[in-house]
Amino acid sequence: MTPYGERVATDARRAELVFLSYALIDVLEHGVDSADPDVGEAKALLWLSTRMVLQPLPTRTQGKVRRRAIRTFQAVLAMYRREGASVAKVGLLVFYIVQAAAECDYIVLDPDSPFTKAMDMMLPGLTEASEVGAVNESAQKAAGKALALLHSLGLFVGVEIA
Repeated sequence: MTPYGERVATDARRAELVFLSYALIDVLEHGVDSADPDVGEAKALLWLSTRMVLQPLPTRTQGKVRRRAIRTFQAVLAMYRREGASVAKVGLLVFYIVQAAAECDYIVLDPDSPFTKAMDMMLPGLTEASEVGAVNESAQKAAGKALALLHSLGLFVGVEIA
């Protein structure tokens, strides 16, 4: 089974998964203690997830999908990555997109997948961040805006944040 259940894994869908991994890697690189061994493990799991998504593709197509994911990352998260921006907000923003995609069965989060294992490792920190009312509220609004931008790029179409 693919991360999309029985759905066909198109290049756009692969770019979505790579984008999510890149975004979470960025959060780990800029928002937590890099000396923590769990951080290294979570990053390794996210890189593995990316490789697993791209591996079945021909080399040329891998590059195409990777470039689309990078362009998406830059377009969607640029406004939230400025100097002094809250990394917790970005982490929650990505979490809310993943949560919305999983709740409507757009993606399937296999409990044994590297992506899900990395998310599980990040969850305590994200839960702590979500307890700060202003950060959580801002992240929810930002996730809605980010999802609208993703829709305009032809990604996560049909996924809505409740």
